[in-house]
Amino acid sequence: MDVFGKSKEAQDILVEIKQKYPNGLSDAEQFSAERKAWLELALLRLSDCVISLRGENAFSSFRDIAERISHAEKAIGDSELRAMLGYVAENENPLKEFFLKNLNLH
Repeated sequence: MDVFGKSKEAQDILVEIKQKYPNGLSDAEQFSAERKAWLELALLRLSDCVISLRGENAFSSFRDIAERISHAEKAIGDSELRAMLGYVAENENPLKEFFLKNLNLH
């Protein structure tokens, strides 16, 4: 997929995450197996987009997120997923700007 396609895919994933978790997750909220699987896949897809667009220098934790999810030998804990989701939320605006810049270049 080209830069335009990856940027568009990344924007779509970011919107999906924001729609599903508009206020993040409270510490008391538990993940069902289905929600956990969906979030892990969404984070992995978003990380892949960021890395393929060469954004890992600006958003270095995405490489860590991708490696953690793809190499997990046991279930990732809820608190760790909350932290990953928090990282995405904290970087939402810079990510949007990064993807938009890539879209405007092509």
